[in-house]
Amino acid sequence: KSNITSVSFSSKRKTENKKNTTVNKTITTVINTFLTVLNIFFAIEKYLFLKVQALGERHLIIINKIGKINAQKMPSLT
Repeated sequence: KSNITSVSFSSKRKTENKKNTTVNKTITTVINTFLTVLNIFFAIEKYLFLKVQALGERHLIIINKIGKINAQKMPSLT
């Protein structure tokens, strides 16, 4: 499983495209920040899953409930 850690946009550095360059940099920064947070979230979730799996199958019910609560709190990406 590979994690995406960065996204870049190419942009021309002409004077008339300076605004577009700034927008592209902002979009890139936002996307990279989002992907970093997402990777951290999945790393924590994987750690918790493996820890709970080691403790026993009955504990998975607790993690599933936490996952459902977190899913309800997460905003829709659409």
